[in-house]
Amino acid sequence: MIFKSEEGYFASHKTLPGRVFFAIGAEEEEADDPSVSDLRAFTAQLKAHGYQGLEFDTEIFDGETHLSVILQPSAEGCATYTKVPNLTPIVITDSLQLRDH
Repeated sequence: MIFKSEEGYFASHKTLPGRVFFAIGAEEEEADDPSVSDLRAFTAQLKAHGYQGLEFDTEIFDGETHLSVILQPSAEGCATYTKVPNLTPIVITDSLQLRDH
């Protein structure tokens, strides 16, 4: 799970240079798939660790589902982050990817 991976990284690193745009549809939260809760918990964990060099934004799109949300955050993320030199965009399109990395 990404939470444990991040904890392990934090144990020996206090910097994490980069800019990240996290986005999810509010309607993705389900009893068997707590994607929105997972994202909130993960970004809270990142914020609590206070990495030097890490900037991130989180957007939860009201009324959007997993399928309907992908274009809006992709466009917003690209518009915001493409001005950053040496940017390597990573688009996580499935909450299982968030858990598996």
